[in-house]
Amino acid sequence: MKEDYWFKVGENAFYKYYRIVHKFGDFPRAVDFFSDEVHAALDEQEVTIYYGWFDIGSEDVELFINGVLHASKKMQASEYAIAPLHTAISNEIFEADQGKVHPKPDIERWYKMLHSLGIKQ
Repeated sequence: MKEDYWFKVGENAFYKYYRIVHKFGDFPRAVDFFSDEVHAALDEQEVTIYYGWFDIGSEDVELFINGVLHASKKMQASEYAIAPLHTAISNEIFEADQGKVHPKPDIERWYKMLHSLGIKQ
């Protein structure tokens, strides 16, 4: 597997999400497209899902989130446009935490990374 695989997955998933939001303003559909992209990558990598998207390695989760952040900054996405996606990713981090899939320091770091999307809580 290429080192930047999950970074690219995060980028591509964000671009699909953003296109739907920008073109149609359909947030639920955009989140579905984002999720479909992630699930396709999980299937391609033959990852069995028990708790959610983040049943991959900790380093891969970080690459994925960084890919999303990179694409978001590149597109200069507004808080309004990315709020539903922020919630979806936050929910996946929560599921990983509940399933004890990753160590607590990783979970906390990912929440901080996600916060840099620019969402005020």
